[in-house]
Amino acid sequence: MSGYSSSYEKGHILKTAKFKHLNGQVHLS
Repeated sequence: MSGYSSSYEKGHILKTAKFKHLNGQVHLS
């Protein structure tokens, strides 16, 4: 279960980082 949890957290962090990156681009534009 811990392996699945860490994998899920990694995916969530990547999604959040990608979202922030897109938000930053839109904000800069």
